[in-house]
Amino acid sequence: MFTILFPTDFSAPAAHALQYAVSLAEKIAARVVLFHAVPVPLQDPNTFFKPSEIYSRDESQAKLEALRAQVVTRVPCDTVLKVGYSVTELTDFMEENLVDLVVIGTRGAGDTPDTLVGSTTAGLIQKSKRPVLVIPAGASFVLPQRIVLGADLKETARTSLEPLIALARLFRAEILVVNVTSDASELPEEKAVEALKLEDYLEEVPASVHVVVDDEVYEAIEDFALANNAQLLAVVARRRGFFASFFHDSVTRKLTLHTDLPLLALVE
Repeated sequence: MFTILFPTDFSAPAAHALQYAVSLAEKIAARVVLFHAVPVPLQDPNTFFKPSEIYSRDESQAKLEALRAQVVTRVPCDTVLKVGYSVTELTDFMEENLVDLVVIGTRGAGDTPDTLVGSTTAGLIQKSKRPVLVIPAGASFVLPQRIVLGADLKETARTSLEPLIALARLFRAEILVVNVTSDASELPEEKAVEALKLEDYLEEVPASVHVVVDDEVYEAIEDFALANNAQLLAVVARRRGFFASFFHDSVTRKLTLHTDLPLLALVE
C-alpha cells in the first residue's frame, strides 16, 4: 500500500497539513504514518522550538494517538515516536521502512521562524531519498489539474520524475515545465536537447515546455505557476549545481514560506 509519512510538531500548520495529507491519502488509497521526534535541543542548535512547544515522550505519544484516532476513521494510520534530531530520525526511518511520500506543513509567510522550515523541512529536502510535499498554511486540498515543474534544463534522470508522472496520470493533470533564464537569446543547444528529453519523459501525460526571461528565478517560477492557474509546484531537489542553492536558508524560506502553492520536491 502507498505510504505517506507525516512528520508533526502538533502545531496549527501541522494540523492543517495533516488534513491535506489525509485527503490525498483518501484519493490514492494510501496509509498515513504519523511521526514525531521528541527534540533534544542540544543535538539540534538550529531548531526554533520554544520550551512550551516541547512535549515529553508520554505527552507526545498521547498526542499522536489522539491524531491517529481522528485519521483512522478515514484512512489506515500508524504512529511512530522517536527521541532525537528529527531529520536524522526521519531519514533513518525511511531507510528501514517503505515510504513513498513525505508530507509536511509550514507556517506560511511571516517574520517568526518556523520550527519545521528552520530545521526539518530544509533538512528533509536536502537528505530525503523520497519526494517531499510541503504544504503552506493557506493551501487547501484540491485535485491538481495543472502542475508546474521548475526545471534548470540540465540532465535529469527519468526516475526523478516518476512520482510526478504517476501523480499527473492519476489525476489526469497537465505538466507545464518552465525554465527561467536571464538571457533572452536563443536557447543553448544543450538546454534545447534536455527540453526534448523532458518532453519524451513526459509523453505519458499532457506536457509542454516554456522558457521565461527573468533575473529572479524563484519568483518567476511562482509567478508562472499562479498565472497558469496551477495547483501544485514541483522542483527536482538537486544535491549539486543550480538547485543546490535551494538549501540556502533565504532561498528555502522563499520557496516554503512565500508560496501559496504546495511544493513537491522530487529526488535527484
